[in-house]
Amino acid sequence: MFFSRFSRSLKGFAALIIAAGVIVFFVCRIIVDSLIKAVERYLDGVCGGQNPEAAGIAGDILNDVESRLVPAVTGTILLTTFLLILVGGYLFYLKNRIRKSQNTLKSAVDAANIITITLDRSGTILDFNKHAQRLFQDIGTERPDSFISLLSLKDAEKLNKRMDRRAATELNPHFELRLKAGEGYRHLYCSVEPAGPEIGRESYELIAVDITDRAQKEIQLKESHAELRSVYEKLVASEDALKAQLDELTRQKLKLQESEARYELVIDAAQIGILDWDAVEKKARYSDKWYEIFGFDKGDPTVDLNTWRSYVPPEEAEELHRMMEKHFEQKTSYMECEFRYNKKGLKWIRAVGKSLWDQDGNLIRVAWAYTDITAKKETEEKINKLAYTDLLTGLPNKISLAERFTRELENRHMSMALLLIDLDDFKLVNETYGHLTGDRILIEVAERLRQIIGENMFLARLGGDEFAILIWDFDSEHSLAHLAQEIEEKVDGFIGINDANISLSTSIGITRFPQDAQSFDGLFKNAEMAMYKAKDKKCKYMFYHRELNDAVVERLNLINCLKGALEGDEFIVHYQPQFDTRSKRIVALEALLRWENRYLGRVPPSRFIPVAEETGLIIPIGEFVLRSALAFLKKLRERGHDQLIMSVNISIIQLMQKDFTGLVLDLLQEYRIPSCFLELEITESIMLESVAAAQENILLLREAGVKIALDDFGTGYSSLNYLMHLPINTIKIDKSFIDHIGQARESGLLVSAIMTIGRKLGLTTVAEGVEFQEQMDYLMRRKCDRVQGFLVSRPLPESDVEMLLEQKKASGEKSGGKL
Repeated sequence: MFFSRFSRSLKGFAALIIAAGVIVFFVCRIIVDSLIKAVERYLDGVCGGQNPEAAGIAGDILNDVESRLVPAVTGTILLTTFLLILVGGYLFYLKNRIRKSQNTLKSAVDAANIITITLDRSGTILDFNKHAQRLFQDIGTERPDSFISLLSLKDAEKLNKRMDRRAATELNPHFELRLKAGEGYRHLYCSVEPAGPEIGRESYELIAVDITDRAQKEIQLKESHAELRSVYEKLVASEDALKAQLDELTRQKLKLQESEARYELVIDAAQIGILDWDAVEKKARYSDKWYEIFGFDKGDPTVDLNTWRSYVPPEEAEELHRMMEKHFEQKTSYMECEFRYNKKGLKWIRAVGKSLWDQDGNLIRVAWAYTDITAKKETEEKINKLAYTDLLTGLPNKISLAERFTRELENRHMSMALLLIDLDDFKLVNETYGHLTGDRILIEVAERLRQIIGENMFLARLGGDEFAILIWDFDSEHSLAHLAQEIEEKVDGFIGINDANISLSTSIGITRFPQDAQSFDGLFKNAEMAMYKAKDKKCKYMFYHRELNDAVVERLNLINCLKGALEGDEFIVHYQPQFDTRSKRIVALEALLRWENRYLGRVPPSRFIPVAEETGLIIPIGEFVLRSALAFLKKLRERGHDQLIMSVNISIIQLMQKDFTGLVLDLLQEYRIPSCFLELEITESIMLESVAAAQENILLLREAGVKIALDDFGTGYSSLNYLMHLPINTIKIDKSFIDHIGQARESGLLVSAIMTIGRKLGLTTVAEGVEFQEQMDYLMRRKCDRVQGFLVSRPLPESDVEMLLEQKKASGEKSGGKL
């Protein structure tokens, strides 16, 4: 585009170029002719015209000058002239373009109302356009000498910094200035650039746009923002101030009775039901929400002050009427109540009302606000249910039980009793079958207990596996015992859940009011003591008596001492030999734990083992016994007694631990004892109740070669089916059967049958508690495999066992000694 415009511009002076070329040609011709003549004169002077040879050389030189020099000089001059003319033409073109651009820019500046002012470094005005002139006229001056004088000190400093070239590079090139205009200001949005050199001194071009309107709007916006902020601050005033304002607004609203339009707007906009009663005109106005709350069609002509009250229960309607009368007598500042309403379904309504009286004390207006609070009441009912009801079983909880005791006491039932029912080993059920199964069992137990509750009883679940029955107006202690037996018959036994037959049993503590305690807390504490005593004695129920307090203290002391027994090295393991009836050799040792405390003295295992199981201390104690027994067995093996079996009693609590099998195998490896020489004893009753839970660890131990013995066989709910499916190696006949051998024919037959069954199933039979030779003879005749008891040896400490074994070894026996 540029070259096309350039070529069009050259058409105007093409003739000038041609004419200039002709003139230059003739000028060059004259210059060349003059040059040739000068050369000729020079050569003539040199050669003198007398030497023909020199004359020929001079002629050749002239020819060369004319043929070469003349064209070269002529061409050079023509080219130079052409270039000068071309450059001159281009400069002429550029000047026209600049003039046009300046005109265009000036037009744009005029059209955009852009103010341009030329300043020197001191701020003196050198030049300005018509928009600047108009600005000066608007602010009351025709032509100010100094632009700085029109500015504030702050703005003058701002302008000076922009004209300082060193500082200007670090500042925003665009800035605002304010010019004084009477009592106000004119706002300019400016930029400053150095002016062109034609001015003759250092000067700057100030280009500005008048933004006074926009600035004023911003000021107004800031003022509006400040006003809004002030309103906001008022809105967040204190609660007391807001309440005072609300009361004042309410009074003002009631006073503005003539403003019907505003009042109607308030009624329609309210989200609560409004009833406005004009006591002078005897007219009532109802909002749409009021009709919705009370279940009437809008504009129903049958609606009046008495119609809707007919759906309120009589006792609550009377209370509502009394409250209104009291308020109308100006005895209260406002009315507030909650009542039930049943027109299209029961709902709860909250009403707040306020009245207006004239100067004489006459009622002129009443305003009511009604709110449907049914959802709130339902929520409160749910919260109340959560507080007083056991969610799992739906039974009342301990709080309800305590309140019912107080209520029955107020009803003068002076003879009451509390039965505390606890499910035995329920924690084990949860750990074995999971909490979901445990919950289903609790629900089933609750249902069974409901079936025996009479009109003079109150059943509650206290949490966990504990239930309670409060009974009043009973005949005697015999009736309480009968109730406990009925609970046992209903609850004890098996519950089938998820293809599992789970054995349940209960322990019940019974306490009476007022003989045993004067308060609910006292009753509960006593019932709990009686229940724990029933557990300890393995009886189903027990009445509280004052001696149980001593038992509770004793139990607490036992627990405290037991916690420090391991660290205090108070435990010691004794070993009772088991003899083979055929070889009459010692073939096994049973590890038996003994505890001697400096305060309690020697404590029998029957006292501390159940407590250790309940508190969880049986886990570290059991590990101590197992580790001690294997360490002793290693010592005996190193002395040549390498065929002895070590039998260790294991609690079901230990067997339930997931890492129990790993612990046993690690200890066997640590002491380098083959697994076949370790026998773990588990009681039959616990085994049958917890077979599913123990099965996994037992199978893993049997797969590793560890022997399993079923202790106290015959004392639980024995089942041949269990014997066939449990992975056991040994059955131990309980001492209670051995004691009656020779005295009761039935006991002898039962022992004989157990040994026969064991032999048929390939199991080793061990008789415990053999104390008389008659018992030994009977067992030997019936081919019992092993026996142990005081007849052959008491439990011995390690040193005595070593001595006994060494004596047998010295007599020539292998791996043991004869009887």
